[in-house]
Amino acid sequence: PAVGGEVPAPGPDLPEEGAGEGPVAPADAAGGTLLSVTENGYGKRTGMEEYRVQSRGGLGIINIQTSERNGRVIGIALVYDDDELLLISQQGKILRMAARDVRTIGRATQGVRLIDIDPDDRVVSVARLAEKEEEDKTGFEA
Repeated sequence: PAVGGEVPAPGPDLPEEGAGEGPVAPADAAGGTLLSVTENGYGKRTGMEEYRVQSRGGLGIINIQTSERNGRVIGIALVYDDDELLLISQQGKILRMAARDVRTIGRATQGVRLIDIDPDDRVVSVARLAEKEEEDKTGFEA
């Protein structure tokens, strides 16, 4: 409720649910790509240069086209080619894959199949695995 009898300003008209929008990773993520994964096992990577800076009061930026085929977005992450990813389904199916194996395509696209799941299953989580420890010049882990 408004304080002192003021009428609050109207908010922006938000897009309908399922428009595939979410927070965008920091602009200083040089060399990184934004990984988007949907509940039906589809996903993609998109170069950070494809995202513009959003102004105050903006409605967001479309990141991935959602549809009946894709389902809703379940996660996004800033990834690099040498990262590894884990996709986990509701029924316990787990897939470990290299981020470089996920196709890099444009922002307003539907993506490609990342994990094959049953019709009654759905992806519930995506995680970027911690980087491997670097080896020093002697070949021993640091």
